Formats: sequence, C-alpha cells, structure tokens
Amino acid sequence: MPTLIVTINGPFAYVNDHPAVGFLTLMAPMCSQHKAGISTIETGEQYVLSRCNGRNHPANHVGCDSHEYGLRIGTGSVNSTDWIGEFVSCPTPTDPWDARDWRFWLHVPKPNVVLSVNPGEADIIYPDPASTATAVRGNYAIGARLIYGNWDGNPIPLLYNGKPVQHNGHDVVFSFKNYGGANGLLEVEYTGPVRDDNDHEDAVDCFESLMRSLGLSWSIYIPSIVSKGNQSIDSGKLNDCKAAIARVGM
Repeated sequence: MPTLIVTINGPFAYVNDHPAVGFLTLMAPMCSQHKAGISTIETGEQYVLSRCNGRNHPANHVGCDSHEYGLRIGTGSVNSTDWIGEFVSCPTPTDPWDARDWRFWLHVPKPNVVLSVNPGEADIIYPDPASTATAVRGNYAIGARLIYGNWDGNPIPLLYNGKPVQHNGHDVVFSFKNYGGANGLLEVEYTGPVRDDNDHEDAVDCFESLMRSLGLSWSIYIPSIVSKGNQSIDSGKLNDCKAAIARVGM
C-alpha cells in the first residue's frame, strides 16, 4: 500500500476520536491575522481556507459560524495512533466543543503515526490560584507529521461542512503524480504575517489564544534566538510562529 504524509505547520489543538471515533480534528485558534492553506507540490494544487471566523467580532458569537473542513483520505481503519515526540498535553474542556470559538476545524481520519515536527525549547507556564507559576521546560512540537500507512493512493477531496468545496466551478481535489515512488505529500499551513520576531511575541500570543480556547490560562516562554554574528541559526520557514501545538485529552 502507498503511504501518505501530511505535514502540519501551525499552532493547532489536536483532538482524537472527534467528531466521531476514527477521526482526528485539528482546531485552529484565533491567532491574529493567521491564514490557512492546503497544498501539494503539483501545479494548481493549492487552496486557501477562506471561510473562517474573525477574531474581531461582537459578543455571543455574532458573525461567527461553524467552519468545519475535512480531507476525505482513503485509508484503512486505525484503532490506535502512535504519537512520537514531545507534545503539550491538555485536558479536554469541561464545556462542549463549539466550532464558533475557533478560526476553523479540519477533520481527518486517524493516522497510523503522528510525529513531532520542529520541536523547540520552551517553558510551559501553569499559573496556580495563588498567582505563583510552575514552569516545565521541554522540547515541544510546533507542528506534526501525520503518516497514513494504508492510504489507497486516490485523490483527496476537500469538504466544507460535509459538502465538496468548489473553486472556479470545480470541486477542490488534491491529486498526486507518481514520480517512481508510492508516497503522497500534502501540507497544511496556518501561519501569520510576522517575520523575524526574535522575541517570539507573536508565538506567545498565539499559544495563549490556543489555551484560552481550551479554557486554560497557561502561557509559554520561548528562549530568544541565539545568533552567530549577524546571522540567525534558527529558521522558521520565514515565519516566526513557534507556538507549541496541543494534544488534547489523550
């Protein structure tokens, strides 16, 4: 069977067996001016997720909607996913999930393996009721790589609220050419416009937005970039966001 590799860049919350058993949902927090897109390496195989909630909206979800995308990946049933690497682990919120609290959701079938991507050194800061804080340092994933070992090799349609997404009168479908191997590569990006933010203020703000959406008051400290001369030794794909991703309820 061919293998599909989906690389995720961006500070998502990952929720297993949601909305149903056998699915993994990526929830995008309300990070300022962040936009998302999905692409392969083929011509015309890029799509920006234009239907999403804005951060600046009136109270009580006025102007917000449930923006739920899905990638219909043809794969065999996966009972248990192996998570490899260090992830920020978060409890499931006590209140029910509400997609209107998030920029958007993206549903995919559960992969065989989730690998940590670009782990970065950071302190996760957990305030307690006495206003003191406990910080736990680790090398936390800032992205993930989903590996589907039983992919059927077929094109992958994009859905919006359960229906095919259309662009220029055609369904949005991600196709893959055979270059002599049996693998497919797909990328999901959720990033903002901030560049060269050596103090990582954008990443801290985005992480705190992610935590608020999960009902938590956690924060993050990311050590400053170490430079050699005038050249940085840290690369973030020309985008600063080093906010840690969240593995929820697992």
